[in-house]
Amino acid sequence: MPTWEHVPYGRKIESAKDLDFLRPLLGPLDFEVAITVGVDACLRLRSVHTVGIGTQTSVDFSASAAFRPLVMAGIGAAILVHNHPGGRSTPSQADVMQTASMVNAAGMVGIEVLDHVIVTRREVVSMVELGVLLGGGEGRRDGMR
Repeated sequence: MPTWEHVPYGRKIESAKDLDFLRPLLGPLDFEVAITVGVDACLRLRSVHTVGIGTQTSVDFSASAAFRPLVMAGIGAAILVHNHPGGRSTPSQADVMQTASMVNAAGMVGIEVLDHVIVTRREVVSMVELGVLLGGGEGRRDGMR
């Protein structure tokens, strides 16, 4: 199970590539883990929370698990992240559906979901950059690309 004490808190997160520090933590796992990465208004990394632990092929997590820590900390934007132990970086249909559900739930509690990133042993892949998830802070002057 990954621990978050060596996370580069305060680092600006402008794209999925800035989350590459998660690859050595999540990539080698043989089960899926879902986390939320909380960022402030200047896109500086403020929090990382494990929100779900799954199997080799899936992970389920609730909106309350994903967003409660962010709401309690006063963090208004998040990046959803999970790993694919099998190495395939393409989002599954279940990934796309769960992301849409999480974006909707986040909006209800005042959290902006900037992206959903998939981590494998070799890469980090942005659902926004793939065109699977619309948004990604596009209304922000300093939003993720």
